[in-house]
Formats: sequence, structure tokens, C-alpha cells
Amino acid sequence: MSTGLNIAAATTAALAGPRLRAAIFAHSVAYGRPARRACPACRHRLPTTGLAARLAVTGRCPKCLHRIGASTGLVEVVAAITVLLATARTSHWALALAGLWIGVHGIVLAGIDITVHRLPDRIIASAYLGTGTMLVLAAWATGSWTRLASAAAGSAGLAAFYLTLHLAAPSHLGPGDVKLALLIGLAAGWHGFSAVIATAMAIAVLGMLTAGYLLAAGRPQRGDAFAAGPVMLTGALLVILLQPAVSA
Repeated sequence: MSTGLNIAAATTAALAGPRLRAAIFAHSVAYGRPARRACPACRHRLPTTGLAARLAVTGRCPKCLHRIGASTGLVEVVAAITVLLATARTSHWALALAGLWIGVHGIVLAGIDITVHRLPDRIIASAYLGTGTMLVLAAWATGSWTRLASAAAGSAGLAAFYLTLHLAAPSHLGPGDVKLALLIGLAAGWHGFSAVIATAMAIAVLGMLTAGYLLAAGRPQRGDAFAAGPVMLTGALLVILLQPAVSA
């Protein structure tokens, strides 16, 4: 494992914090609604989209100081830790980039899902295409085509499993969760199909623990849905972290 490479990836994720904050804020809207581009309190125009998208690390509007994001530094710290863990088991640059890419996208998806219970297709697609490209590069550079095939199979297999769950209980598992399973299966599948199965099991356990905690705390009420995206991403991260270290 290349400690320098992992630290560089984590540092990059932390520095991307203002951009991640902007993406979470902009897309934390109901389905069909346009992205948010202004402070909800004073209507001050905010740079939430485009190449220059960013929100202050303070999590407040620069004009009226109204809270428009997570607490100071929270996104940055969580992003750095997430990417550090996602890249901890590899020393290959392409896999480190894949861990960085899926890590920062995962932070955005989790933030949006917690806020408004949705997983935007655009962000999932960006995460999937970027991660897939890095895995192809890793396979090309090292000849690990079997791992790439396993990643593709894992992506299709986990998505098919979640599609079945969605069709059986659409009120508890949304279509966005099925699409997220494509991404999670891709990342876990690189480590073998057993890692995909372990990921599904880890997500199920974490889901039950989370639902139990929320019920005990009085939110949500029994029968209500909760944000599954963060649970799915956390389960996949834990399983990948427990896999043997790989150079490709």
C-alpha cells in the first residue's frame, strides 16, 4: 500500500469540500424541481453549479450568514476519511483514483439522500462512468481483466437483486437505490463476487440496525422509508476495507 498515494487522495477529497457542499445544496430538492442556486433566506445568488461551483466551508450564506450546509468542516473531514478508507487497500494509481472518485460522489449522494430522500441519476451516472473508466485503466495497465469482468458481473448482479427488492416493496426501496447498486456492485465486484455477496449482507445488517435505531428514537414511524443510500455506501465501504490488499 502506498501511504503517500492514499494521503494525497484524501487531501484532494478534503480540498474538494466546497464543491461537494455546492452539489449537495443544489440537488437537495424534490424530484422535478430545479437545482437550488440562491440562499433560501436572503435570495443571494450562490455559485452552486458549473465549473466554479462551491459553498463556504462555514456552511453559511456569505451575505446573511443563514445556515445553508453542514457544520464547519464536516463535509471536508468526512470526505477525507471516506477516501482514505476507500483507497487503503490498494497501491495502484488507477484504483486510488477510482476510490477518490467514488468516495467524493458517495459523500454527495449520501448528503442529498439524507436531506430529501433522493439519489439524482446525473450524479450516479458520473460516479459510475468515472469509476468504470479507472477500473478499465487499472485492468489495462496490469492485465487484470478477470477482475474487470468480475466488477461488471458484480454491478449487474447487485442491481438485479435490488431491482427484485424494489419490485417487491417499492415503498421501502426506491429506483435510485437500484441504480446506486450498479455503482456499489461495480466497486465491490473488483474484489470478487464473494465481496458483492458480503456487501449485500452488510447492507442488510446495517439497514436493520439503522431502522431499529430510528424507530427507537421515534423517527421515522413504523412503515416509513428512510434514506437507504448512506447505508448502502457504508456497507460497501466496510466490505472493501476488509478485503485483501491489491495492487490492481
